[in-house]
Amino acid sequence: MKMKKMRWRMSLAMVPILVYILFEMRDGLSRFQFNLRTFICMYLLVTATMVIHKKRAEQTDGYWGQVILGDTKRPGRIFYLDYLRVLAAVLVILVHVLSSVMEEMTEPSTARTVIAVVNSFCLSCNLLFLMISGAIIMNMKPEKWNGSVLTFYRRRLLRVLIPCFAYYLFYAYNAHGVSYFMPANWIDLVRHFVANDTGMVPHFWLMFVIVTTYFAVPLLALGLQAMTDRMLDGLAIAVLVLHAVYVYGPMLGFNFVSSTFLASWESLIILGYYCTTKAAVRHYRLIMVGGGCAALFMIYAVVTLDHYDELIYNNALPMVLLTASIFMFFRKHKDDLFAKGSKLLSVLSKYSFSILLMHWFILFEVVEKQMSLGGILLPAVLTLILGTLFAILFDNTVVLVMDTVINAGIDFLCRICGKRTK
Repeated sequence: MKMKKMRWRMSLAMVPILVYILFEMRDGLSRFQFNLRTFICMYLLVTATMVIHKKRAEQTDGYWGQVILGDTKRPGRIFYLDYLRVLAAVLVILVHVLSSVMEEMTEPSTARTVIAVVNSFCLSCNLLFLMISGAIIMNMKPEKWNGSVLTFYRRRLLRVLIPCFAYYLFYAYNAHGVSYFMPANWIDLVRHFVANDTGMVPHFWLMFVIVTTYFAVPLLALGLQAMTDRMLDGLAIAVLVLHAVYVYGPMLGFNFVSSTFLASWESLIILGYYCTTKAAVRHYRLIMVGGGCAALFMIYAVVTLDHYDELIYNNALPMVLLTASIFMFFRKHKDDLFAKGSKLLSVLSKYSFSILLMHWFILFEVVEKQMSLGGILLPAVLTLILGTLFAILFDNTVVLVMDTVINAGIDFLCRICGKRTK
């Protein structure tokens, strides 16, 4: 027992120092330069990480397996949503790989047209992430968040905001160095984060859509779960019609004095919930036909029109229909094609959100700039692999410590106020 304590103390003293040395030597031994500020930050981070993991490992059987794979033994695990998460993450990477390839192909050609068509289909990734969020959170019963709206906000918002802010800090560090984190810059850090105006993380816009949507979820979830199938059908039709009206209306000269939630990006969480219901399954063939027609129209638009972006991209009706059909295909075959998972699926699904946050840096700063790789398949695969490895490391160090500290702070404030949200 004494030997174990001694080894632990030695590790606690030496491992942070070794990690700091390796971190500073990443550009070569000749460029190593001791920086007290960076050393203190690194030492505190590594020490806190080791302590947190040690305590959790002592309390949880098979803890290290859960760190990598997630809770694979959780009853009622829905594997088709895992497959959809991984698909959405892969499509996000492909969108930016294909966009880079298209920028280099300045002259019109058959190859460029084919890539543009594939890229259009891949853009369903953004809608998939929103629909997956809706499928999960809208199906949550109030008992899961103890019937408290504040508990829901804490559990769901922090689950998105903490890793999002942690990865934003990584991008800021890469651009400006550790000096950017001095107290004098803290207000600017937060201001630029909420405005997403730095240009460092343009892909974070989707995260903020999800976050703002979560504020309405407790009310929406209770309302949707109480609806009959006919009501749900009507609501789904209203979402589709309003998306068409508000996207195509201005093109026809009809501008509206105000908008509606049901025509926004956020309304796709409602469509995600609808696709999990029996009402949607009964209309499976109709939804698949709609998705097929949407795909044909998207191909037609890309091949024949010069300016097709507004017709088919973002939350235009063809993209919504295509994404709904993809979601429904996985939902329909949840008991056969997508009934079982694998270790690889578990890893990619667990870290899909972090891969989304990190892929921009991996693709453009590592794969393209450092490795100078061109093409499509190899950059996409490498971005997925390196993004996953980085996500495993970053989530279980920086994100872990931030999550622990913030939740401990909330618990402390709750105790002071005589209330607990857990």
